[in-house]
Amino acid sequence: MTTRLLAGCLLLLGTIALAPEASDAQVPDTTHTDSTSAQQGTMDLVGWPERDQVEAWADDLDDRWLPQFDRIQVDYAYTARDSVTDWQFTLAWSPGAWVHTGADGIQPLNEVDGPGRLEQLYVVANAVVEDSTRATALFAFDQMNVGPRPDSVELTWRDVPHEELFLELDAEAARALLAQNPTFEIVEVERVQALPPDRRSVASGERETREERRAPRTNEPRTRRSNTVFVIRTGYIFGRTWPRTVARPPSAEPATPADESTRGGRGSTTTADGDESDDDRPRRDDDDDDDDAPSLGPAAMGAAAVVGIAAVAGGSIGLSGSGDTPLGLSAGWTRPRGGVWLEAAINGAVLTDDSGQRFAAQLRGFTDIGGREVQPALGLGLRYEQEEGDLVSNAIVAPGFVWNRDPVAVSVSYDLVNTTPQFGLVFNLRSDAW
Repeated sequence: MTTRLLAGCLLLLGTIALAPEASDAQVPDTTHTDSTSAQQGTMDLVGWPERDQVEAWADDLDDRWLPQFDRIQVDYAYTARDSVTDWQFTLAWSPGAWVHTGADGIQPLNEVDGPGRLEQLYVVANAVVEDSTRATALFAFDQMNVGPRPDSVELTWRDVPHEELFLELDAEAARALLAQNPTFEIVEVERVQALPPDRRSVASGERETREERRAPRTNEPRTRRSNTVFVIRTGYIFGRTWPRTVARPPSAEPATPADESTRGGRGSTTTADGDESDDDRPRRDDDDDDDDAPSLGPAAMGAAAVVGIAAVAGGSIGLSGSGDTPLGLSAGWTRPRGGVWLEAAINGAVLTDDSGQRFAAQLRGFTDIGGREVQPALGLGLRYEQEEGDLVSNAIVAPGFVWNRDPVAVSVSYDLVNTTPQFGLVFNLRSDAW
């Protein structure tokens, strides 16, 4: 009996002694829940810009200092958690063979005092998974003031919300993509600012460390269309990729408190000694950038005049439009066996001179097959849009059909490039059926 009582007491004491440890063990650590482990990679920009590009940019570059970069190397590491991502970058660069010095134009590197220093670089990069591009990101590196190798600069972004990472994706889609451990490849330079060699604040060979803290964007993530115009990006048609060409230099204005437009880019910079640059400075919404693009009103008025001439010449006139340019006119030639129409359409922003203007112009042809009133048709043209301060254009390729019952014709088609339906109603004023 005594033995049983002693054993029971020892068991009770052991339970009491171990209870706090068991209680602690049951409390999970929820401070960090990693959705992916740390991923590393390198983004390279080689041989940029080419000499003929800079010569084409001469008027825009004016007196700006811009070295050719033999290579810009950006080593990155990122760790994605439930809703945010931490990034670590190391950026270094090597000069090319020449420098655009400003007033003196392009000079060989060995005839100037040096290549200068890189202060600001914004690059567009593709997120790639298994050799397939899944999304586009804008990496904005500000206030670096880093010279050529052996100089380098380290930058850190902490707690970056997933919805700010990619230009096309919301938070859930971004998290799903990050779970696939994408790598990143530079495809375009969005903005660059370099300083001549007489402006230097860091000793040669010194490695600078900066921490960039990002403020939330005020705008919702927006889709970047594949497009062609002043800066011609990638466009797709029937699965083919059009070559990318650059028709103007990247913006080179330094970011200032009065003009901070990272276009979805990364936030302000804090230097290594703790001096914080304007974290609370105002940021422009992406839609405000549309105000910098040329108005499409004059082009729309000119197109309307040409459509009027086509109406007089061909005898047919009517209404046309699409899902995103619903206000339009159509005119030209309509005959029982087919016809040709010139069409021009706008959205409401053109009428009010607001941002987000769109304008489309195309030529539509249709022909009789087998003596039927329903005739196959094809529209080809261009669509212009104000987007993020640029005037952007896409091709229009719109197959469809026309119900041609003299003196009225109705067209229905679908724009394969801009993924929007089109419609039209045209009257043949010269028909004998009136």
